[in-house]
Amino acid sequence: MNNVKISAHSINTATGDIEGNFAKIKECVKEDHAKGTDLSIFPETAFSGYMCGSLWDRKDFSETQSLCPKALQSFMIDIGYKGTVIVGFVDFLGMKKNGFPRLKNAAAIVSEESIQVYHKQLLAGTDHHEDLKYFESGEESRAFTLNLPSGKCRVGVLICEDAWYTDHERNIPQELVENCGAEFLVCINQSYFYYDKEFKRFSIFKSIAQFTHVPVITVNALGVGDILKNIVIFDGGTMVFNAKGEMINYNQRFKETTTRFVLGGDNDNTDYHGGISFEPPKKFDEIMDALIFEQREFFKLCRIEKAQVHVSGGLDSAITAAVVSQAMGNENTVLITNPSRLNEKSDSWDFVMELGESLGIPIWENPIQSTFDEFMRTHTMSFDWAELSKTGQASVHAVLRTVQGLAASHQLGTGIVATGNHTEIVLGWASFHDIGSIGVHAILGDMTKMELFQFAQYLNEDFFQQEIIPKALYDGSFKPAAELPDAMEDPINYDVQSGVCAMLIRNRTSKGELLALFSEAKSSIAPDQFLTRDLFPNLENVLLLSESEFESEVDFAISKMKTSVYKAAQAAPIVIISPRSRGFSNRETLINKYV
Repeated sequence: MNNVKISAHSINTATGDIEGNFAKIKECVKEDHAKGTDLSIFPETAFSGYMCGSLWDRKDFSETQSLCPKALQSFMIDIGYKGTVIVGFVDFLGMKKNGFPRLKNAAAIVSEESIQVYHKQLLAGTDHHEDLKYFESGEESRAFTLNLPSGKCRVGVLICEDAWYTDHERNIPQELVENCGAEFLVCINQSYFYYDKEFKRFSIFKSIAQFTHVPVITVNALGVGDILKNIVIFDGGTMVFNAKGEMINYNQRFKETTTRFVLGGDNDNTDYHGGISFEPPKKFDEIMDALIFEQREFFKLCRIEKAQVHVSGGLDSAITAAVVSQAMGNENTVLITNPSRLNEKSDSWDFVMELGESLGIPIWENPIQSTFDEFMRTHTMSFDWAELSKTGQASVHAVLRTVQGLAASHQLGTGIVATGNHTEIVLGWASFHDIGSIGVHAILGDMTKMELFQFAQYLNEDFFQQEIIPKALYDGSFKPAAELPDAMEDPINYDVQSGVCAMLIRNRTSKGELLALFSEAKSSIAPDQFLTRDLFPNLENVLLLSESEFESEVDFAISKMKTSVYKAAQAAPIVIISPRSRGFSNRETLINKYV
């Protein structure tokens, strides 16, 4: 290699927008041509987006995006670009006997003279990945000779999962260098976000550079995708490592970026000693960045200009309002409260007013009591029944708030943001079509109740650096309360249930494993190694339980989780911020007789 000028583009790819994504790629290539770039790099599935679902079953869609590399080559010839482009697409290889397209996840290596193609070999199929559902595996590792303006070089191309050698029997990066003669490696990605993943990416690509002794470039797509019941964030970002394993370029996530650098020769800017220091992002810093990006981007893609949050005076709705206002701006954030007789003497009313004042957003008051009273009168008269049960009344309360919320959304032209959290979604602690669980999406739906206590403190102390979320909602002085006829206080031990529910969903932990972990934690001088502080912040309180009491809590969680699947399946899509979330990411079934 000799002075190879490289431009790595972390672009925002919108699902199905072949024309728009292609236009963005052409603009980048045009700029690269003006700057004398030798090699332009774009993410995996850059023309189509990754989470296209049933679009991959359509011949017209699959074939159209598969023709984009050829169209890109024509554009390069037209503008006189002498460099090479590596770009992700899905290779349409005709129709199968069953009538569905035959597809391979691919990278096109495009120059004026040729279009070479690499097919992804290691297909991701866990959780919300869908490679195995739609794509066939590639058959060989390949290094490609590039005839660049700066001279010839050989590059090994990886597509996302291909690089994660620690999870597979094969080490494809090593094959590309030792067997194929690659002088450097390029990995294109549509790698989804969850907290702490950036450090895992850093570690895996650093280790690849260290054991192969060649530079490694990894480029990730930016954007938002979905699998209907879950919304997935792609956080973008580019990392470049030299042959020593030192990171020498690192670009910001959650925004479109272009990274320009030189490999090889006198102008090589990768031969550092020490490289760039990498500080793993703090958990709530990156969650806040991710939620702000997702809220703004998802509503933009859905063409919804204003967000509507129903604030009850509780913690979840207060956090939702704070995040949404940061993403959308106060002028595009609508806050509504639906008080009833149940909370007219409660502190929650004061919390609603404090929140609105702190955020600088007026609160629309839409009382529910008169509507509820009239409903109960006509209901009782129609069926000649005695008073509806307390649980029935609670459901009416919750759903009437939803009706009022839907009316307001039509009146104001807004999209409702659900306020439910992970713990209550797993336990089904919401009425069917509750205002807390319906809407465009649930941005806190993958955060446990205990995480929200911590997140609220982070928002006040670190993000806003003033009290925006009423402190009493998370410091223990005000018990979480739905303020419904059957539950003025949540009958849930959140110290325990928050972590148990997370382990059931995120970690696939069984009852037996949970009980064993609790027993080991209870008898250990280092209990954190069995039940982590990440999921059980108040671990001391959990360990006060006897083993039989903890087993009862686990039984409660499992029973509620199994019976609440139908609610979760029909509630707002959950934004994923952990490796595995409730929804299609978790692939639960409505019918489940396993104990």
